[in-house]
Amino acid sequence: MAVPDSGIVTRLRAAGCVFAEDEARLLIDTAGTPADLAAMVDRRVAGLPLEHVLGWARFCGLRIAVDPGVFVPRRRTGLLVRTAAAALAARPGAVVVDLCCGSGAVGAALAAVLDGVELYATDIDPAAVRCARRNLPAGARVYEGDLDAPLPATLRGRVDVLVANAPYVPTGELGLLPPEARVHEPRVALDGGADGLDQLRRVVAAAPGWLAPGGALVVETSGHQAPALMAAVARAGLVPGLATDDDLGATADDGTEDDGAGSDGAAEPHDDGVSTAPAAKPTVYGDNAYGTGEFHEYLADHDIESRCKTQQPTAAGGMFTKADFDIDLGDPLQDVDGFLIHMGELAFGGDTDHLELHDALAKGAMKPFVYYTVA
Repeated sequence: MAVPDSGIVTRLRAAGCVFAEDEARLLIDTAGTPADLAAMVDRRVAGLPLEHVLGWARFCGLRIAVDPGVFVPRRRTGLLVRTAAAALAARPGAVVVDLCCGSGAVGAALAAVLDGVELYATDIDPAAVRCARRNLPAGARVYEGDLDAPLPATLRGRVDVLVANAPYVPTGELGLLPPEARVHEPRVALDGGADGLDQLRRVVAAAPGWLAPGGALVVETSGHQAPALMAAVARAGLVPGLATDDDLGATADDGTEDDGAGSDGAAEPHDDGVSTAPAAKPTVYGDNAYGTGEFHEYLADHDIESRCKTQQPTAAGGMFTKADFDIDLGDPLQDVDGFLIHMGELAFGGDTDHLELHDALAKGAMKPFVYYTVA
């Protein structure tokens, strides 16, 4: 891997790129010529997602092509893949349907770990469909259309796993997303309606008509949305289950079609071998979600919620108090579950540049829990 050019690193860091050195290496390794590299750096500095600049994203050990304007696969969606793969372990040659497939990352990851999968995928975004056709293996069928509408009727009752990473961000929270997502990814891939569950409810309602006996529906959601979604799964006549991954900050709901093997047909909780209850969700506090896009992408990938509150500077240095949020911040340097930032400086009087602190946080030197600034 190439040694990053200090000038490139400086430009990236000045633009707010937390992982400036790593990004510089990737840009240098990917660029074909010095002119290509200069153009790529310019696009990244202008705010385009790194994956769109590179033309690919790393997902579940695969390099997935990602065209400009296409939803970038998130690391947390690896839980969706693992949960679906586990449901298919005893079904060789399984039929898999991937709704809202985006770049095709989930389907590609499943095809990479399972033999003989018969794979179908759909997305309403033409750019995503073109991208998925490049990423999915030969023989996979990719359709453009709304959820299950374009699927061939011959699949009804034959699907072993229906997987969907449908949009689940509540409409009112779209403005809190990092600009890389908010500006450069299609809204149709993000906006889940008033409570974030509009599209997922449609997926759940449609699933029983497609699933084979014993087949499974596996969808991604957030921890706080999971109870409502599991209730919808149960109403659809499926056996609900919940998988979580604290390391990824991910939650996957699944529903299994009754295969007739139960003693009395009653729905029982489904154990996926992972945590069966959502972990406590840490919260990031800020006056306006201030900070670099990569840092907030890091927070989103770990399912860390942002809550914003404006606070004018005070004689005490503009710090929020425990009473503001009813939490114990502790010593910012000793208690890594709590830290303070005041307009780019540590609020207790240090002069650490906020980008350096973000770097340390995102690389695991500190564990993010409380983050805020003042107006």
